[in-house]
Amino acid sequence: MYTINKNINVYGVYTEGYNPQDAATQANPLAGGPFDPISSNLIEGGLKTEWLSGRLTANLAVYRIRQKGTLYNASAPGNPDLMVQIGEEEAKGVELDVTGQIMPHWDVVVTYAYNDAVITSAGKTDLDLVGQQKPNAPKNQGSIWTKYTIPSGAVKGFGIGAGGNFVTERNVSLSKTQTLPGYALLNAALYYKVNRVQVQFNMNNLANKVYWVGGYDYLRLFPGAPRNWQATVSYTF
Repeated sequence: MYTINKNINVYGVYTEGYNPQDAATQANPLAGGPFDPISSNLIEGGLKTEWLSGRLTANLAVYRIRQKGTLYNASAPGNPDLMVQIGEEEAKGVELDVTGQIMPHWDVVVTYAYNDAVITSAGKTDLDLVGQQKPNAPKNQGSIWTKYTIPSGAVKGFGIGAGGNFVTERNVSLSKTQTLPGYALLNAALYYKVNRVQVQFNMNNLANKVYWVGGYDYLRLFPGAPRNWQATVSYTF
């Protein structure tokens, strides 16, 4: 890490990884193993910055990850346990996050990530997979959340928050025909704090949107939560 000035720091990271495959998968005779271990390396660089006398931070990261030996479900009819091993996959992307106060009593959090994660070597699978976006890896996703707390008056301590998050289309498996649509969710919250006690009321997925957070194939998908409400009472010691 290198400090350019009081507001900006530059950093760089290089790491290597090695992991055996999951023992349960290796021991499962229906999985198709034995499988080679996973190896990986990461190169990352970016900026960590601080503004408005420390009230606002903004961080930027650029990375490249290469991983060999990843296992994916083969989506084989009659054998849901069958796995296939990818030769190599590479993810290149950018991540940005901004957190802090843009005005007194007004907080904001903004995040965005671009991830171009593709299969670069088929290994023991179909060569047609080369260049395909890896399963459950959307190219774009992000979120925003903002909250304002009333600082004085009869309703001092009352706050309101609103925001949302989005995810673009993903492949759900190695099959090019199985994809999950992108989605955007809207959320909101009400707060009231008196001394050390805070009452919070969250409202999630306000539009009651049907969406999927991931899965292995069209028969095994993980649905996102429908519209829901949550109340929390907390006390700070």
